[in-house]
Amino acid sequence: MSLNRSNPDKKNVLSFTRAPLTVLCLVLALLWGSLLAGTAAASEEKISGLKEGWSWPVVVIPPPEGWDSEKGRAIKVALRMAEREISTVREAIRGFEVEFMFPQVSDTEEIGKRLHLWRAMKANIILSFAGGDVDRFLARECGNAGPSVIFAGGEDLSLRNAAGKVQPYLFALDLYKYYKANAFTEVAKKSKPIPTVAIYGDALSAILARGAEHTRTLMDRDRIPNVPMWLAALQQDEFVVTAGEARSIGAQVYLSWLDGMATLSIWKTVTKGNPQTQVWYVGERSRFILDAQNTLLCDQHVLLERNIIAQKDFGQLLYEIFGVRPTESLLACRAYTLGRWAIASYVAVGTNSRDPIAKALAQAKKIPLLDEWLDIDYGSHRPVKRKIGILKVQGREFANAGAVDVFSARVLE
Repeated sequence: MSLNRSNPDKKNVLSFTRAPLTVLCLVLALLWGSLLAGTAAASEEKISGLKEGWSWPVVVIPPPEGWDSEKGRAIKVALRMAEREISTVREAIRGFEVEFMFPQVSDTEEIGKRLHLWRAMKANIILSFAGGDVDRFLARECGNAGPSVIFAGGEDLSLRNAAGKVQPYLFALDLYKYYKANAFTEVAKKSKPIPTVAIYGDALSAILARGAEHTRTLMDRDRIPNVPMWLAALQQDEFVVTAGEARSIGAQVYLSWLDGMATLSIWKTVTKGNPQTQVWYVGERSRFILDAQNTLLCDQHVLLERNIIAQKDFGQLLYEIFGVRPTESLLACRAYTLGRWAIASYVAVGTNSRDPIAKALAQAKKIPLLDEWLDIDYGSHRPVKRKIGILKVQGREFANAGAVDVFSARVLE
């Protein structure tokens, strides 16, 4: 969420406000009581607003650790913050409020049993913090039937069907995993001079091979010289021959769509006696890569993780209002983002109808995420763009090395 206390769009009624200290002291106990009452709600039947007809329900799927964990409590208090904001301006959605439900579900079987109930009670948005099998199950069950599902992650989850078309009721905060091809293409474009890139792909892995091929497509489009280097990485631990081939055509950068150990082997081979040679790695931050000095990585989470000031700012606001400062501060920030995204759709259409809600989610604007304001891309159902952090291995640490913008419409999925 923004460090500014007001949304840049002055018409947005859901922006942060700080209560004067004297007022805060008077209302803190009431707000805290409201929070406890809300977080105690374990079942749909306890949602008073739904029973009385003045609220529109949003189902929240817990993280794997459950609602009684630090992560679960962080999600709850952040969503209560979003819920509280709309409750102060009830006219914004024609006399209704949005109410978040926190069912005690932990696996796909339990969720499957509840789905019919959620549909019957017109809970037309689900927020999922579960990840893994639960997210994949929700994508299968809800993608074309509803309700709309917003995934707190989604990097490893495609929102598209077999024909490549985005499914109408699926949305995600993160870009899909192939964003790394786009990010490194941007890094190459910004390099002076533009390098020749040797792109290593694993012929035995459909996922890694697809990423390597997509990187080639992007670099060809932007006229970045490149050469494919196909390996069967699981069967090959010597890279001298391929490194020699790449060097003979003038490669200065070796971009690896291989695993960490294979990438480390490439680094040892190509940088020996060639200090200007660079290795770029699309994998995760891991201890293996910390041995590969000067290797570049890209990560869509790292800028958020390291934005400690914004996290503390939001945590302080939660403390002032609810008397709670979550230990999982980044998760609280992301939960607040999802809450604002869901509420914005109700504000936009003023109704609790499945299809209008889905269309509003796909066109949401100015959704706060720490210091960023996100617009949602109608064609991808993800943020129009995200800032991707570039990291460089230095002294066995992942040092900040800049950032690039990646647009979700250009990411392979």
